[in-house]
Formats: sequence, C-alpha cells, structure tokens
Amino acid sequence: MDSPNHIDNRQLVGQAFLACLAINVFCIVLHFILSSRNEVLLTTNPAATKYFLTLQLGDTIIPWSLGIVLIADTIAFTLALISLYRLEGADEFLATNVVTGYLWLIVTLIVVSILWGLVPAMDAFRRELTSKIVPLIPFIVVKEWVFRRLHAIYERTGRLMFEALAWNNRKDGLFNGFFVIAALAGILGFPPRSIHYLLLFAKLSLLGSATLKITRQLRASLWPH
Repeated sequence: MDSPNHIDNRQLVGQAFLACLAINVFCIVLHFILSSRNEVLLTTNPAATKYFLTLQLGDTIIPWSLGIVLIADTIAFTLALISLYRLEGADEFLATNVVTGYLWLIVTLIVVSILWGLVPAMDAFRRELTSKIVPLIPFIVVKEWVFRRLHAIYERTGRLMFEALAWNNRKDGLFNGFFVIAALAGILGFPPRSIHYLLLFAKLSLLGSATLKITRQLRASLWPH
C-alpha cells in the first residue's frame, strides 16, 4: 500500500502540471487576442470545401517563449508523474537527471548569450508591449506559486526531483519577469537591450547556483562519502 506522503505528492504534482498547462494555454490565447501582429486565421481552399486554421506570426518572441515552456513542462512533469506512480528509485533518479540536464542546457544557453551578446531585437521591446506584458503577468504569478509548492515538498521530503521541478518552473517565472522589467525600462527611457543583457547575469547567478546545488546532491547520492 502506498504511503499518504506518496499520494499527496502525486496529487500536488498533478495539480501543478495542470496549472502550468492551463496558464501556458491561457497566456498564449490572451497574447493572440491582444496582438495585431499575431493572429489565428480561418482559411479555405479555392473551392471553399475545406477549412483550415492557420497562424499568422509577425512577432514570434512570446509564442516561441511560451511554446517552449509548454513542451518542457509536459516532458518534465510527465517524467515526474511516471516515476511517482511507479514508485521505483531508478525512475525518480532518471527523471531528476533529465530535468537537471535541461536546466544545465538553459544555463549553457545563458552563457552563450552573454559571450555573444545575444539579446532580443529592439522591436521586442517597442512594438505592442501590451500584448507581451499583460499575458506574462499571470504566467509569472502561477509559475512562482508552482515553484513554492514543489520546493515545499523538497524541504519536507528531501527528494531532489521536486527541487529540480521547482527550479524548472522558477526559471520560467524569473526569465519572463526579467523580460517585463527590460520592456518597462524601455518605456521609462532606459536602453532595454542593455537592461536585458545585464539581467542575463542575474539569470546565470540564480539558475546556475540552484542547478549546481542539485547536481552536487545528485553526485553525493551516487558516490556518498
């Protein structure tokens, strides 16, 4: 028989997964409603016998960002739920390593962005900021809420998978929050690209230190002293 702790964890992780899926879809739809550069169009063939939904993308930064988050959340939470339902240590260890590996990939991309000065084009901070900023506010709030719930499980149980999942969600909230800060800086007269570039170092510090901590604990579990 499963322990109550396992049942509670499954339920909470499942709820967090559904919350992340819902907020991603909601914010993407809200962005399309507010944007005039991105639209969902209903088209037909020349004979008007078939109908198609097509996307018209004039500004990809928000659909691309939230779309990647949607895919990453689906993979990460699915792996976590499989491991929780199977209740095998090897499955949970594998899920933790996959999510942690993904976090290291993001850290590597941040380093590359800093070294090569890769930041969004000025259009990202000038055109239709309402359609960018408004959908990101509820996204940031929900992602931080999910982080706190999962981090609380980690503190209670010491199971690293929950900490890896927690930081997978916090990075989404932080990174999009930093984009909002850079966009608002542009409205106030500060150079948004420069602000965004400086915030890359904050991303690297926060996510890098957390990912390094998780990795060290994973290594300790493999090679205890």
